[in-house]
Amino acid sequence: MAEDWITLWQSEISALAADRELAEGWAAWAAFGAAWMRAAATPPPRRFQAASWSGSREATASPPSPPPTPPPPPLPRRRPPMTPRRRGPRPLPLHLNWRCCAGWARR
Repeated sequence: MAEDWITLWQSEISALAADRELAEGWAAWAAFGAAWMRAAATPPPRRFQAASWSGSREATASPPSPPPTPPPPPLPRRRPPMTPRRRGPRPLPLHLNWRCCAGWARR
């Protein structure tokens, strides 16, 4: 049984390898992945590198930016309005309330 299974998946793989459209798709996907990896592995140009990132204290083309302003203080939280409390016993949930089904008994 294992030999039949191996023969089956080997024939499926050979059929997929013979498919021209699938091979073109895999080639395009591999080229895209290689281009992405090449771009990810390449460091950015010097003009985009910060002085602290490259480890040198070279002068940059733009003057240093001012320090960021601190965020504003948070607004006070508003409490939701209080709902009036009910007096007396709590009503039963609908699945336990016999009055919701009282009309069915008369039909």
